[in-house]
Amino acid sequence: MKKVYFLVLLSFSVVCYSQTLSNAPWNNNALKNKSEKETLENISLRAENYFKTIDKFKKGSGYKPFKRWEYHWSYYLKPDGTISSSQDLWNAWEEKKVLSRSSVSNRTNTSNWTPLGPFDNTNTYNATPQKRTGQGRINTIAVDPNNPNTYYIGAPAGGIWKSTDAGTSWIPLTDNLPQIGVSGIAINPSNSNVIYIATGDDDADDSFAVGVWKSIDGGATWNKTGDIAGDPSSMNEIYIHPTNNETILVATSVGVIKSTDGGNTWSVKLIQNIVDLKMKPGDPTTWYAVSNSKFFKSTDSGENFSEIDIPSLTNSGRITLDVTPADPNYVYFVSAARNSTFNGVYKSTDSGNTFSKTAETSNIFGDSLQAFFDLAITVSDTDKDTVFVGVLDIWKSNNGGDSFTKINDWRFPDMPTYTHADIHFLRFFDGDFFAGTDGGIYLSTDNGDSFTDLTNTIAISQFYKLSISQQTSDIIAGGLQDNGGFGYDGTNWRNYHGGDGMEGIVDVNNSNVFYGFTQFGGRLTVSQDQGETREIFINMNPRRDDFLFAPNDETGSGDSGGEWVTPLVMNTDGELFAGYRSLYRFDNTSWTKVSNSSGNAFRDDIDLLEIDPNNNDIIYAAEGRTLYRSNNRGGSFIDIFTFPENINSIEINNGDSKIGWVVTNSSVFKADNLSLFIPVFTNITGNLPSENKTVLKHHDESGNNTVYLGTNLGVYFINDDLSEWQTFDNNLPNVQVTDLDISEKDSKLYAATYGRGIFVTNIPKQGVLSISENVLLNSISIFPNPSTSLFNLSRNTTEELDLKIFDLSGKEVFSKKKIIDTNYIIDLTNYTKGIYILNITSEGKSASKKLILN
Repeated sequence: MKKVYFLVLLSFSVVCYSQTLSNAPWNNNALKNKSEKETLENISLRAENYFKTIDKFKKGSGYKPFKRWEYHWSYYLKPDGTISSSQDLWNAWEEKKVLSRSSVSNRTNTSNWTPLGPFDNTNTYNATPQKRTGQGRINTIAVDPNNPNTYYIGAPAGGIWKSTDAGTSWIPLTDNLPQIGVSGIAINPSNSNVIYIATGDDDADDSFAVGVWKSIDGGATWNKTGDIAGDPSSMNEIYIHPTNNETILVATSVGVIKSTDGGNTWSVKLIQNIVDLKMKPGDPTTWYAVSNSKFFKSTDSGENFSEIDIPSLTNSGRITLDVTPADPNYVYFVSAARNSTFNGVYKSTDSGNTFSKTAETSNIFGDSLQAFFDLAITVSDTDKDTVFVGVLDIWKSNNGGDSFTKINDWRFPDMPTYTHADIHFLRFFDGDFFAGTDGGIYLSTDNGDSFTDLTNTIAISQFYKLSISQQTSDIIAGGLQDNGGFGYDGTNWRNYHGGDGMEGIVDVNNSNVFYGFTQFGGRLTVSQDQGETREIFINMNPRRDDFLFAPNDETGSGDSGGEWVTPLVMNTDGELFAGYRSLYRFDNTSWTKVSNSSGNAFRDDIDLLEIDPNNNDIIYAAEGRTLYRSNNRGGSFIDIFTFPENINSIEINNGDSKIGWVVTNSSVFKADNLSLFIPVFTNITGNLPSENKTVLKHHDESGNNTVYLGTNLGVYFINDDLSEWQTFDNNLPNVQVTDLDISEKDSKLYAATYGRGIFVTNIPKQGVLSISENVLLNSISIFPNPSTSLFNLSRNTTEELDLKIFDLSGKEVFSKKKIIDTNYIIDLTNYTKGIYILNITSEGKSASKKLILN
């Protein structure tokens, strides 16, 4: 039976799905109209009620994707508890551009951010070092139809990246867009310079959808296409008509949208939450679209769609589909039930008119209950009976879906078929089989018998937190979403523990020692050698482990410890503290509770900890909107202030304990009398754009009390010499900054981003550099660095430069004078691998930078 859907040219109400994980089972019966408001609290309550019915801490339960989503969007809340919209983001971006163009910002913005990666990493948390096992999530992959060596990937918060050497190296293309999540890519088959992208994060809602964007120069520049009725909150598949290249179809949360004029205007052709879309191979008049529980077909080039009645889909909670040029009449789709269990593979041999469920009845999802987050299917482009399905791992069928065999396992990186866990994308391009996972992009050229990791040089890591050494340059510890704890020794990145990496700490007295937390503070990993190996603990179970579990008093039925990102801080004496419901101190092999029951003022798990850098006895804590203080090294706490919103960051002046700052989503507050029983806070948000605020750091040696503020679109600063905030974002992508840290020794500011890894810039230091010298030093960007051969020197000034390169023995190995190019390639192809010093001279000023040749 067919139900025919026509778009009536009348005013209509579009069902809209905000950033709410609309595919998730707890949202099955709670979809909202665009005019209705949905609070984060209400969504979280529904989710927690759902997870009471399953083992939420089991791998693949779906609880981790939910908690990632909840934590991420807690930084985008409005005062009424609802989540900001894509229009709010757009407005903030426009405000930021106005501020950036101001004369004061142009004069004071001496920043020059350089990416530190991770561009590559070594897994060191197994018995022996392994190949790279994860770096960042990939949503979508495309291959240029006119050049098989040109690949594109779309990341949920890291934008679109391009490779022109078959995945050996990559460059980002969308760092200047107001939102850099990409879930769909289409390349014009008649002109490879024309590219369309569907923005946002369709699988996990890690970023806003801000429409369809178009490039006509191979991705060098981008322009937003026309407005879309209903303002979709998510998008996924996007296609260009193979012969009429002005016609584009896109699957979105408001339906199938279509343009016949190259994206200038769009019309909605099917009003549904469309989660997948495919064109019949060789027949652009026939299109297939699916919602989470329905299959639709169009035979008039996507103008009208008919629903194909499939009774067994009534319990479906998500569908993905694929077609194959091996037999254009074949259509496959995989369905997950509303609780994300396996609901069957379906096959049509008559172009989607009828479907039959294949004979496979065993659970090919394995232990996974998170098909709302990761679900993919593809069919070989040379064999209509070879089908692959991915959820947690990848499964293969050679008999048209009647039976499947698991071909890999995320736990065993030595397998030739290894890919990172959580499969978001599977597709064949001219016989090559690509997989997009939570850890990166993988390629198989032998039909799934082996995979090659192509993620090298793609810096799309989603960092939660970072810590840097105060003794040695560029020593970093941090935590990545779904890719564990990472450490950097100034040259190499090491993935030294698994899980979701959260807080990472570099020991204040020994830069070789790293501490890393997993989600909920469930495990603490200690490395004595910058992530090369891990400490071994004897735990209470009893069992021998290379991590320390959360304190026994903080775990139990339905509780694995602290908050999703459990705070971990170290004082100047080298004491390490963790915040659960109580405060704990790490005593080399175990946790010791510091705050006793009678002195514990907290109503819930601690969200943030900050130790006074001038007095280790004073510790500040945040729980929700309330700020607490301890004057006895954490033995007891009192609440001293309640803010209008949840607290995101606490910072104490490094030279004056009376001065401190607190950051909430919408505001920045400052107190000049923190030592009072009830301090007075002044709102100093001032001229800041309306983007949400995340973290603030005070630069002790700036000479004028400079503070740097991280936001959802970049970095700002203010000091005693300025009456207003200024931008500090040269060469920094428009991406959420989740953490900041300052090296006072080297006068460097480090930024952790949620989607583009770690960035660093020099910052002015009192009595060291004049303003003009700072401008020179910060006008130079070298990338990639490390590199295997070529270094690109980019700058925003036009004066002549003289370059000299020295090896570590002091021998000059390269020289070039009177360079006027703003982009200059330094070619070290035939040089010995190692570290070199680049000396840059211009108009009597000189600066040096380290080059790493791998």
